[in-house]
Amino acid sequence: METQPARVFDEIIAPVMPLIVKEAQKLSHDAGKYTLSFQPFTLNLLFALIHGIKSIGLLVTHTKTSTEAQTLGLVTASKSMYSEAFYRYGDQTYRTIFYMLLKKMNFLQIPEIQALGRFCCVDGSVFPAIITMTWAAYQQKRRAIKLHLAFELNRMIPIQFLSTEANASERKIRRKMLEAGVTYIADRGYVCFKLFHDIAGRQAYFRLFAIIWAESKSLHNQLISAFSGYVHFATQTPGVESA
Repeated sequence: METQPARVFDEIIAPVMPLIVKEAQKLSHDAGKYTLSFQPFTLNLLFALIHGIKSIGLLVTHTKTSTEAQTLGLVTASKSMYSEAFYRYGDQTYRTIFYMLLKKMNFLQIPEIQALGRFCCVDGSVFPAIITMTWAAYQQKRRAIKLHLAFELNRMIPIQFLSTEANASERKIRRKMLEAGVTYIADRGYVCFKLFHDIAGRQAYFRLFAIIWAESKSLHNQLISAFSGYVHFATQTPGVESA
């Protein structure tokens, strides 16, 4: 009998399952040749992603011991089988599945936001990298990458992302990703006159959330005066509740 967690997993992957089956059918001899063929390999990875399993080693253990994994009929495989499968199935196949999924999905839309135009939250986050990734400069004995992301509130999906070395300027990257007519929501790390100038030039808009210290009031007034109509500042003086 299928358990509740198994039913939830099936429901989550239902939109992409026909695409996975279609790609598996193109590999006619795949299932008969490999224990971890394309379809079970992909389902195992989706299982790990949905359950927050953070390594292949943990996935190997989980598929062997988890009641849910056994109920779903997930294939048990060794770490070496996963390594071979990663080598065997190129990223282009998964890109194709992802693009086809995007084409068939009806994304959530919020009419109240839609009426105001497109809104995107933007920020950058640093993730650790292995020391041999010499291009990912960060600190003397550390490597890291920075993910620059734009998340559209209208459809609640990420629409732009770019990976760079961790020391890359978020403002410079954001300048390259500006789109006309979009209102970008950002924190005080994006306060920059040149960036605001480029925003106005691209006919885009910014809404910045920042704490304005008493000695910065004159700067705050200059910013509002210079970029009125393109940049809105939601500000708060320390110790005072914002409206």
